[in-house]
Amino acid sequence: MTLRDVGLYAGSIVATEHPAHQVLPSVAGFSAEDRADGPVVNLSSWIFPAFDRMPLRAPEFDWAGLARSGRRLVRAARFGPARRPSEWISLAEAAPRPADGVAY
Repeated sequence: MTLRDVGLYAGSIVATEHPAHQVLPSVAGFSAEDRADGPVVNLSSWIFPAFDRMPLRAPEFDWAGLARSGRRLVRAARFGPARRPSEWISLAEAAPRPADGVAY
């Protein structure tokens, strides 16, 4: 996705109904409606350097809030003995956890 495309897709992949803003990996398959452990996110979706420029194309979204929620998630999503994030993270509960069906 290029910066030019952000306005087209942002409304479908940036979710704000969860207590924190989140970037869903796709327009379908990862929300609370799609999965019992949803929403499910992947930290690689938070492209922090790009969030400073995204308001140029889609000013209606709170990109700074999205960046803040991603940084909080990076700190909170530490699992297992190594305290590393899993690739797929469930946000269905108060604390993030590895999504069902994936390892960490």
